Amino acid sequence: ASVLRLLEVKRCDRVGHAPAHRQALPEVSEIPAVMQGILDRGDCLSLRQLAVDGRDLIAIGIPAGKAVGAVLNRLLDAVIDGELPNEKAALLKAAKTEYRG
Repeated sequence: ASVLRLLEVKRCDRVGHAPAHRQALPEVSEIPAVMQGILDRGDCLSLRQLAVDGRDLIAIGIPAGKAVGAVLNRLLDAVIDGELPNEKAALLKAAKTEYRG
């Protein structure tokens, strides 16, 4: 992925410009492996990967517009934080609780 290439460029840049800080490189070097693990597992990291979308929220009574976007973003945060599974039923239940229009 392009993010992994960018990380490699940043690592090389750091080695070239700041040799005195090479002792910090082990932590930086672990980032690509962590990122690859996230990609391999298919973890939900974006609204596009969320098991629900705006149409689903509108179908349960959340009005189209800012309310839908706000609820989707809160659901995404909860999935990323491990508070909710990225499953449609669980997300719709949480959305109903979240939105108190």
